[in-house]
Amino acid sequence: MNIIQNLIQNWSVRKKLLSITLLSFLIFGLTLITLTSFQFFDNGHKNVKEKLHYAMDASNELLKSYMLSSKNMAKLLSDRESVIKGVETKNFDLLKTVLVPYIKEYKDLYIVVTDNKGNVIIRAHSLNTPTGDSIANQLNIQKAIKGENTVGIEEGKIVKLSIRAGSPVRDNSGNIIGAVSAGYTIFDSNRLASEMKKLLNIDTTFTFGNEVVTSTLNKDFKGQKIPQDIYDRLTRGESFIQRFNFLGHDYYNVLVPLKNSDNKVVGSYILSYPPSLIDGPIYNSLIIQIITIIICLLIGLLIIGIGIEFILIRPLSRAKSDIDCLSTGDLCSDISVSSKDEIGQIAQASLKLRDNFSEILHDIKDVLNDLSQASNKLSNLSSDARYASSESANYAEKTAQNSEELSQTLEKLNNHVNILLGAIESIAKGAEDQANSASSVAEKMGKISENAQILLKITKGVGSLATEAEEKSKMGSLLIEQNDSSSLQILNSVEDLSKTILSLSERSNDIVKIVDIISQISEQTNLLALNAAIEAARAGDAGRGFAVVADEVRKLAEESQRAAKNIGELIEQTRKETTLASDAMKATLEEVKKGRNITKDSKEAFEQISQNIERLLKEIQSAQSNVAKVEEDIRSIETNISNLAALSQEYTASTQEMNASTAELKKDIDGLSEIAKEGSIAASEESALAKELSSMMGDVESISKKLNTNVEKLTEKTSKFKIF
Repeated sequence: MNIIQNLIQNWSVRKKLLSITLLSFLIFGLTLITLTSFQFFDNGHKNVKEKLHYAMDASNELLKSYMLSSKNMAKLLSDRESVIKGVETKNFDLLKTVLVPYIKEYKDLYIVVTDNKGNVIIRAHSLNTPTGDSIANQLNIQKAIKGENTVGIEEGKIVKLSIRAGSPVRDNSGNIIGAVSAGYTIFDSNRLASEMKKLLNIDTTFTFGNEVVTSTLNKDFKGQKIPQDIYDRLTRGESFIQRFNFLGHDYYNVLVPLKNSDNKVVGSYILSYPPSLIDGPIYNSLIIQIITIIICLLIGLLIIGIGIEFILIRPLSRAKSDIDCLSTGDLCSDISVSSKDEIGQIAQASLKLRDNFSEILHDIKDVLNDLSQASNKLSNLSSDARYASSESANYAEKTAQNSEELSQTLEKLNNHVNILLGAIESIAKGAEDQANSASSVAEKMGKISENAQILLKITKGVGSLATEAEEKSKMGSLLIEQNDSSSLQILNSVEDLSKTILSLSERSNDIVKIVDIISQISEQTNLLALNAAIEAARAGDAGRGFAVVADEVRKLAEESQRAAKNIGELIEQTRKETTLASDAMKATLEEVKKGRNITKDSKEAFEQISQNIERLLKEIQSAQSNVAKVEEDIRSIETNISNLAALSQEYTASTQEMNASTAELKKDIDGLSEIAKEGSIAASEESALAKELSSMMGDVESISKKLNTNVEKLTEKTSKFKIF
């Protein structure tokens, strides 16, 4: 910013005025061009929208004409007698003879005939396609079977998307016996898209859902999809114009939804207009307009430049020449005033400036003479004052040095006194602490003596208790030995009893085996008795006596079996109790062994306790003798501490007196040091003032000399002016 400002300041008035004028024209021109461009583009876009709206209306009319043609065709065919007869008899050949000529005459026409259930009888446009399938799901067929004439855009089995019209076929009684569906396969054949482009000179694209089915832009676009946000607007039934990237290229697009007979959106058609066809003419017109504006601006700029030159620049140049003469000192030259505008006023002011300047120069010359004389006097006075101030500064410096040395000496003395004070205070404090410590130690030693006596009594008591404990431990050891021998006898008895119970268990097992044998013999005997009874019964009267014997034997066998069973139960119970007793003996044996181990450990512990008590007795006896010696030593220390406390108190009193004297000496030294410092500061200030005065006198002398020089130069300069 500063660089631009400096550059502009160096420009001439001509350059500045021309620059401002050029900049103003440039801003005005850019504004005008911008507004013109905006207006051109706005008008161009309006024209495009109008053209696209016209194309949309024309396309809708074309679609309506196809739909009306389809509806009329379906109605015409459904009313023909031959078609009615062919539907009644489902005669494929008859219908073929009637319908195929229409297919050949009208390109992209399709015709389908069904019965009243929607089953296909014939597809006239595709004779090789199998028939009999149902297309009852198509809206035009459904409504035709119900008696309605409809037309719309629908999806079929063979033709994915087409204009479809449906019309009912009625017999002579007025009953619906079938339906005729007729229309155009324009969406798959590219016929309608090509016709729209030829008619409107706009590329056309048809979609089924959001998928392209045909387009005049490029055949390869088939199967591609339109943007989802665009398709969402179409599904809401909106028709709109929008510029966007469609299938890889930028277009102005008209988007119109295609609806079936139920008013449901099934697809769309898109009219695409390339921006180059719109922007090109706009740009050409805009360039011509801009060139015209620039030429007009240049002509205006030239006219304004010539006016500035003759009205401003040349009068300013004359005024500048007159002022240049004044600047060289020629106050006798004439200044011409040729106008009454601002430039003429500048010339008039310059004339007044010349007259006033001449008068000022006369006055300056008189003042310079007086100033030269005063300057010479001032120079002489300043030389004398500078010499006097120099002498005063030297004296003040010496005074300051002496004061500084005195201050340093007093400061050293003060430091020594401070050290002495610190030492005295330390000694006093040490003596006082020693006295206090001696008193405290004496008290503590008294307490220690008392505690020593108590300790002596305690050690004696502990010794007697230790003696009793030793005797008790010996008795415990004897009892443990007796307990150990008893537990050994118990262990042996338990082991013998365990062996006996084990032998009893084995005998019980043998008895169980014998009882089992007796039980088996009883069962066999019982069976034999039963067999004998059966044989006796067979023998009749001859075997009656044998039957009685057999019955007695059977009873005896049953009693033997019951007795064996009872014995077995008793033996089993005895075995269980024997097992429990054996387990109890084993547990008892384990406990006895544990008890012996514990007894052994207790015996070893008592032996260890006895040994420890013996060592404790020896230690207690030694402690008793040591406590007695300590008590004697404490009494001796108490006597010495009492003497030391008295000496410490006397020493403390002496140090306090010394400390007071030293403090008074320190106060005197501090006062003297302050006086010396103040004297040193005053001398330093006096020296500084003297130096400053000397420097000022030097400056005054220098200024006086410069003033004389300037007076001479000014006199020389004023002599150059020509005044009248």
